[in-house]
Amino acid sequence: MRFQDTGLANNELVERAFNYAQAYTQSLAKEVLVNYRASINKSYDRELELLKADLQDKLITPEEYEKEKLALEKQRAFDLRGPSPQIISAALDKLFRANAIGAALEIQNHSDKASPELIAAALLSDCVRSPVDCKKIGKVFGEAVEDMIGSIIHVQVYPVEHDEKTAAASDD
Repeated sequence: MRFQDTGLANNELVERAFNYAQAYTQSLAKEVLVNYRASINKSYDRELELLKADLQDKLITPEEYEKEKLALEKQRAFDLRGPSPQIISAALDKLFRANAIGAALEIQNHSDKASPELIAAALLSDCVRSPVDCKKIGKVFGEAVEDMIGSIIHVQVYPVEHDEKTAAASDD
């Protein structure tokens, strides 16, 4: 997807945030594939254990066990061929459109004060998994974007400073 096709305001900061977030989202493809394969293997192991229990409890014959085990192995092999990288990429792109771009458009179209920094923060919030990620984004996009992302996802980049501000805040 191209930035020009999003409907987002033509702004350099927003476009950089879009490009960064899109690249980050696509970088998750390998992780998604690894997790998919691990899930298939875990499911296979669980089904095989159930099958072994059935054999041990004499609910099935050894011949039925072997037949069912072979069917499980074939299904596992088929599932492990799984989605192609193109399918994973398309699914990640769909999520990016719905989540990041959708949130940014919602803010842009329904807020009187939708600054480029706020729209960038909406685009980038899914790119943060830790305070280190938040600080990295802050270095690239500025402290205002970093602070907004921290507020959006409740990441404490500077826990000591946060604790001092919280302690100094009134109960009002």
